[in-house]
Amino acid sequence: MSYAITSTVEDQDLVRSILAGLVLLCGAVFSVVQLWKFIGRARSISTRAAGPQTIKLATNALDALAAIVPSRIANEEIGDALEFMLRMKKAKRPKSLIYAKVATTYAYVLVHTGLHYAERIAGIIGKATGGKGD
Repeated sequence: MSYAITSTVEDQDLVRSILAGLVLLCGAVFSVVQLWKFIGRARSISTRAAGPQTIKLATNALDALAAIVPSRIANEEIGDALEFMLRMKKAKRPKSLIYAKVATTYAYVLVHTGLHYAERIAGIIGKATGGKGD
């Protein structure tokens, strides 16, 4: 009887992880659209220094990404990217570098989020098949 309860809990965890992966996939589609917008914007921009509008656009894009990824990844990757962009603005770096930072942050966050959910799913399957699940 206890096996059935454990199996049910593990099945629920697996379903949650798969649903989180689907949300991640939807977020990836959204991210690709945002990334293309930034690439287009970076191509059309001269080497003028970044201003408050640039930082606002970049912050909004990263906030949207932070809403769909696990909080640990959002705090680490996106927080570091925001700090770096503010330092670039203070150093009067070109707008295109800030947009490039947003694009690379999207790529790193999506890869790390994919690895996060793959690790969770592997652990759940390992537990369900009698492995240690670590």
